[in-house]
Amino acid sequence: MKSFPNYKKTRKNEFPDTLNETVLPGLPDHLFQNCLMTSLPPSILFSVSHAWRRLLYSSLFATFFSLYALRSASSSYPTTKDNQVDRISSLELMSFDPISSLWRSVPSIPKDPPLHLLHRHPSFLSRTLSVQSLTVSNHVVLISGTTQQFVPALSRPLVFHPESNKWFFGPPFTSPRRWCATGSVHGRVYVASGVNWSTVQWRRYKGKLYMVNVKGNAPKEGLVYDVEENQWNDMPRGMLAGWNRPAATMNEDAIYVVNEVTGALSEYDCKKDCWKKVIELPELKLAEQIAAGRGRVCVVCANGETIVVVDVVARPARFWVVEPPQGQQVAGLHILPRMSS
Repeated sequence: MKSFPNYKKTRKNEFPDTLNETVLPGLPDHLFQNCLMTSLPPSILFSVSHAWRRLLYSSLFATFFSLYALRSASSSYPTTKDNQVDRISSLELMSFDPISSLWRSVPSIPKDPPLHLLHRHPSFLSRTLSVQSLTVSNHVVLISGTTQQFVPALSRPLVFHPESNKWFFGPPFTSPRRWCATGSVHGRVYVASGVNWSTVQWRRYKGKLYMVNVKGNAPKEGLVYDVEENQWNDMPRGMLAGWNRPAATMNEDAIYVVNEVTGALSEYDCKKDCWKKVIELPELKLAEQIAAGRGRVCVVCANGETIVVVDVVARPARFWVVEPPQGQQVAGLHILPRMSS
């Protein structure tokens, strides 16, 4: 797949019209910008006044990152027989603003051509159907999914770019898929399929792609794809032994796995070829998916109805819980720059 385009960010030399009022009385705005904006946490700026809040979301302030959730209707949320299929088959992307602690709607997924991504089928509510999505160069990319007729839902990858607030389609697939293993290196997407990879995804680590064929404690195989050399290698024994649950990488330098039985979050030590526990929490039990970035590990738990955020930079690690909008379950999780205003 082609690399994604670079969108140039524009910066204004002056405050926008909405920021004409003095941000901090007695202090010139340019001094405020140079001093306080680099020393105060965004959450404090947000709570002071409307002027400070507008500044925080202007192009003058460094872009902060948000949590993006691909969500579907919860099977436990009340619904009627008439709209049951529509609710279950509907998927949308939403953004959680960590500064205001509010969920924001993302522009609707394009309806031309019509897209029917099924996360749960009315006849099989106890089973979720895979919707493969990943983060590539600050884009969300939808790769594969299933329709109500159990055929591939996407003939081309569907891409969302938060900083331009736009959706677009990628080039056509040679073979559309209902499920696959997918990952990215250097802005390019790699896809493999042939069996049911509904719970499998490549993880990018130190310039290579890592994957196992099954999760849990069952006997499994682990493979490493070297993109530069175009060759496959066996996964290190220690890595394979501990990779039995959902996993995610951060900046290609760290890889994390969460045990949905014990609630333990662990980080891989490549020098000793072993996994080291970061934190163990009851809230991390029943973990289903995991995303990592900007010093945070975000875990989808409780049948997609809870998101646990762990600050792995803090010592000791700390955590908090983010609740999806009522009646919604998370089908995919991504950490990306906030949307443009």
